[in-house]
Amino acid sequence: MDALTAVESLAFSPDGRTLAVGWRAGLVGLWDVTRPAAARPVGEPLNLKCPGVFSRRIAFSPAEPTLAAACGDDTGTIGLWDLTDPARPDRGRTVEAGSDVYALAFSPDGRSLAAGARDSAVHLWEGADTDRPTRLGKPLKGPTQPFMSVAFSPDGSTLAAGSADHSIRLWNVTHPKTITLLGRPLTGPGSAVTDVVFSPDSRTLAAGNTDGNVDLWSLPPTRIPGAGGNVASVAFSPDGRTLAAANQNATVSLWNTADPNNPVPRGEPLAGRKEPVNAVAFSPDGRTLAAGDGGGKVTLWNTADPGRPVRLSEPLTGADGLILAVAFSPDGDTLAAAGGGLGGRIALWDVSDPAHPVPASGVSGSGGKSVLSLAFSPDGSVLAAGGDGSNGTVGLWSTEQPGARIGKKIDQPTATSTWVAFSPDGRSLATGNSRGVVTLWDSTDPHHLKKRRGKPLIVPGGSLWSVEFSPDGKTLAAGGHTDNGTIHLWNVTDPDRPTPIGQPLTVETGFVAVLAFSPDSRTLAATTDDGVATLWDLDVESSINRICAASSGALGEEEWERYVVQPPYDPPCEKS
Repeated sequence: MDALTAVESLAFSPDGRTLAVGWRAGLVGLWDVTRPAAARPVGEPLNLKCPGVFSRRIAFSPAEPTLAAACGDDTGTIGLWDLTDPARPDRGRTVEAGSDVYALAFSPDGRSLAAGARDSAVHLWEGADTDRPTRLGKPLKGPTQPFMSVAFSPDGSTLAAGSADHSIRLWNVTHPKTITLLGRPLTGPGSAVTDVVFSPDSRTLAAGNTDGNVDLWSLPPTRIPGAGGNVASVAFSPDGRTLAAANQNATVSLWNTADPNNPVPRGEPLAGRKEPVNAVAFSPDGRTLAAGDGGGKVTLWNTADPGRPVRLSEPLTGADGLILAVAFSPDGDTLAAAGGGLGGRIALWDVSDPAHPVPASGVSGSGGKSVLSLAFSPDGSVLAAGGDGSNGTVGLWSTEQPGARIGKKIDQPTATSTWVAFSPDGRSLATGNSRGVVTLWDSTDPHHLKKRRGKPLIVPGGSLWSVEFSPDGKTLAAGGHTDNGTIHLWNVTDPDRPTPIGQPLTVETGFVAVLAFSPDSRTLAATTDDGVATLWDLDVESSINRICAASSGALGEEEWERYVVQPPYDPPCEKS
């Protein structure tokens, strides 16, 4: 066979009726494979008109009759064709990556095209399904070696690129104009990554390596990419159908979580201010969303229709510093906000009419430089505040006599920050500090918090950044970090005898910053410092059913004996 006729790449059209064959000579042949046993060529081969004769990769759009084919030249020439009628292909415009292209991939909607190149970058174009494709931002830079493979996840939220340096990088492409890196690069035992592909549910990534092996990566159960920068805070609406995420690019993202395993964006992120958003909270009736920012202001949004939020009034002021925590009282009439205000000031507003909020008497100084956490007791009579290392205490404040302290300060170790949470029945207060110690207090009488419930709960070798009770009161979650983000769960049905629940959950995308349970207690959301929020399904039966459905009951007796050994074979998935 002549070297110029060697096949370099193959691709099926989305409907499976056409096979494209890329030859080294810079030609792409189209074959009608409607009847595979009688496949026939369709028209003349497409001529890439490459500057040289070496062609590289081809790719079909999964949504449109568009074919992309790359040359092997130094300018990275990529030709686009409209194959609505494969017998009469219509050549569109040509784009250039500026460097030799090694890989091509279309987004699931066919609107974006990604090209992995020798210049250690992924180049993107939007409008790839039109005759006017345009560059989409700056190239995504990665390692010092070329990107050999690229792939979009089927849900369209993630772009993966495998490199010759053995690593895989992931980007959040939910909002193509604000693409952000997702966590740290994935690195395995393999060699240069030559190909990457996602599973249909977007939860597993396979990577082929030059050493002949394939690495499988289990991605976090459900990831919600932020709109830009770190995701600083998350909050579920009271009906559990919406999740709000505070982004460091000064926006708030809303996600439809009616199906927590498949969250869907609710429109574009809310943009109200220019400062990073650090905290979000829904009112108890779910009709108002509060977002506190780095400029010391709180923006209120009407979320009665979460698909069409409307900003209410002018941003609230009075916290005297960046906002790190916001909380609504259980009756929804009071909003508290605090952060880096002078002396740890806590600002309060009467929001019984959210369209016309009125400042109320707050706490002029909680004793430290900043307040990191706020929590109302279930009856709304007490506001707990956890502070930074300059404070070293947890304070309880009366909402019936604004500014009045309740009981004594709860001392914490020197130079530690503290986070707080009340149990749903109000009988326990959890305090978690940055040394990794969680203490449960009997808060039946908040004026006399002397009795500790059980022994302190310890997170080995790590610190805590968040504590949260599940709405059913059965579970306490604590999030923090060691080498990776970790989430520890305890059964606190009997708060005097808490017991660990399984192994800690780990989050590969970064350190855990904030936790939030869904109203039914079945889903746990965790934010990280790498621009991702992860949703964990805590319903055991639901998890088993999902795993069995995804694996088609693949753990047979042979695999059981190889990987499980003991106990005797007990198929985890019922055969249908």
